[in-house]
Amino acid sequence: MKKFAFCFALMTLTLLSLAGCGSSSDEPVEAAESTSEETVETTESTEEASDPVDDPSLVWKYDDIENTVDPSSVSISIGRKLGNTNFQELWVLSNEFENAGVFIYADGEQVGYKEESDLQLDTESPISGSHIEEGLHSVELVQYADNDDLNGEIIFYVRTTYEIK
Repeated sequence: MKKFAFCFALMTLTLLSLAGCGSSSDEPVEAAESTSEETVETTESTEEASDPVDDPSLVWKYDDIENTVDPSSVSISIGRKLGNTNFQELWVLSNEFENAGVFIYADGEQVGYKEESDLQLDTESPISGSHIEEGLHSVELVQYADNDDLNGEIIFYVRTTYEIK
C-alpha cells in the first residue's frame, strides 16, 4: 500500500508539472499555484557511470557516513516558482523514513526541517543563494534519535545530488 501511495504521489507530481509546462494559453499563470522544472535534473548513480556523489567539489555535512537506505528510494527534484527567480523549491518524496523529524542539508548547510509523524515524506523546502547557482549540489537527508541534531545518533541517512544547468 505504501508503494502504491508513493507511486501515485510521484505520478501526480509529474503529471501536474507536465500539464503546467504544456499550456499554450495567453492567460497569466498564478505564481503561487504553479511550479516549473526549468533547467534542473536529479542525478542517479549507475554502475556504468561514475557516481556524482563522489565528486570532490561537493560539500557534505557528513563526509564518512554510509546511506542507511538505497538513494534511489528517495526522489529529489528542484522546481522554480513561476515569477520568482530568487528561490527554488527542493522537493523530497520517499516512504523510507523513520518516525522522526527530517533534517535537510544542501551543500553541507541545513536548508530545512520537517516534523514527520509517519513514515512517508512529500515536502518542499525553499532554497536560495548559492544552492541555486549553476552546477552540481549535494543533498543529505538525516534523522536523529530524539530529533537531536547536536548529540543524537543518526538513525536515517541518505546522500544524493541535484544539478542546476
